[in-house]
Amino acid sequence: MIKLQSHSGSYTVGPMIKLESHNGCYTVGPVIKLESHNGCYTVGPMIKLETHNGSYTVGPMIKLESHNGSYTVGPVIKLESHNGCYTVGPMIKLESHNGSYTVGPMIKLESHNGCYTVGPMIKLESHNGSYTVGPMIKLESHNGSYTVGPMIKLESHNGSYTVGPMIKLESHNGCYTVGPMIKLESHNGSYTVGPMIKLESHNGSYTVGPMIKLESHNGSYTVGLVIMQESHSGSYTMGPVVIQETHSGSYTVGFDQW
Repeated sequence: MIKLQSHSGSYTVGPMIKLESHNGCYTVGPVIKLESHNGCYTVGPMIKLETHNGSYTVGPMIKLESHNGSYTVGPVIKLESHNGCYTVGPMIKLESHNGSYTVGPMIKLESHNGCYTVGPMIKLESHNGSYTVGPMIKLESHNGSYTVGPMIKLESHNGSYTVGPMIKLESHNGCYTVGPMIKLESHNGSYTVGPMIKLESHNGSYTVGPMIKLESHNGSYTVGLVIMQESHSGSYTMGPVVIQETHSGSYTVGFDQW
C-alpha cells in the first residue's frame, strides 16, 4: 500500500493482485484514492477474468465528491465469449443541489445474428418532477436495420406524460417509420395519441396518421386514422373517423374523402 503526498494533493495506491485458480485466472488492479483541493476521488479496481467460457474485463468504479455534489460512475464491462462480444458501459449517478440523475448502462452486442446497441436509461428527479427516459435501441441484422427510440415518462405537478418509442425499420421490402405513442393524464382528462406510420415501398408511399382517444368528464372521443397514399397513379387522402361516446349516447362521424 503506497501513499504519496505532493503539492497537488494526496494519493493512495493499493496493491496489484493476480490470482490463478482451477476456475481461471483473475487479475485485480489497484485501488486508488486521490484527495485534492477540488474534491475527493476514489477509483476502484480493474478486474480481468479469463475462464473457459471467455474473457471478462470489468473497469473501475469511480466516486467523486466535490463542492457541487457527489458523482458515482460504475464499471465498464466487456465480455468476449464464443457467442459474441458484449460491452456494457458505465452506470452514472449524480446527486447535486438541483436534483438526482441516474444514467444507466450503454450496451453493445455483436454476435453472429447482427449488431445490437442499447443506449442509456436516464432517470431525473428534480424539484419540477420526475423524468424517466428509456433506452435507445439499434439492431442491424441480415433482415434489415431497426431503430427504437426512447420511452419517456414525465410525472409533474400538472399530470403524467408517457411517450412511447420511435421505431424505424429498413428492410428489403421498404422503409417503415412508426412515431411515438403518447399518453397524457391530467386533471382535465386522459389523452392517448397513437403512432404515426409512414411506409415507403416499391409500390408507393403511405402515411397513416395518429389514432387519438380522449377520455374526459364530458364523454369519450375517438379520432381514427388519417390515411394518405402517394403512388404512381396519383395521390389519395382519406380523412379521419370520429366516434363520440357521451352520457346521452354514441355518435359516429364517417370519412371525409377528397
